[in-house]
Amino acid sequence: MNKKIEDKKDDENNKIEYPQKNCEEKIEKTKNNLNQNKAKDSQEKSPLFYQAVDSFKRFSTEFSGINYIYKVLEDVNLKELREISSYILKEDNFIQIYGLKNGKRSKIIVLRSINLNFNLKKIFEKLQDHFDFTGTGNMYTLDLECREEDLTRIMESFLIEIRRYAK
Repeated sequence: MNKKIEDKKDDENNKIEYPQKNCEEKIEKTKNNLNQNKAKDSQEKSPLFYQAVDSFKRFSTEFSGINYIYKVLEDVNLKELREISSYILKEDNFIQIYGLKNGKRSKIIVLRSINLNFNLKKIFEKLQDHFDFTGTGNMYTLDLECREEDLTRIMESFLIEIRRYAK
């Protein structure tokens, strides 16, 4: 009974895997991909984008340590406005109130920086009883629709209420 013992070479099929090591490698790879995506996002934004952000920020008025951007706009690209305002939202101590004239379907966008400690949704609910507008939002952002003739009155009311809460 002579049996030959074959010498097996180590190939990928006989590899013993360590699940924990693979999991850690996958996590590390995912982190690297996320970092690359963030870098790619910041590279994709043009210098004009950052100029627009700076322009909006320069337009702000400081009151009690908070920078207020209050603008009524016409003929604006809504997507670009949302990108700019979202970028500013990440910075400390900014309140943004934008009115976009568009007849019966005019828009108001209200945003607050994450570091500020009050709830925009509560202000929305309070003012909804006094004005004719519809919309949605959360504690950081509001997206409203109203008639153009009510636009500035509603924006001013939000500004007044926000100043009360943002002390």
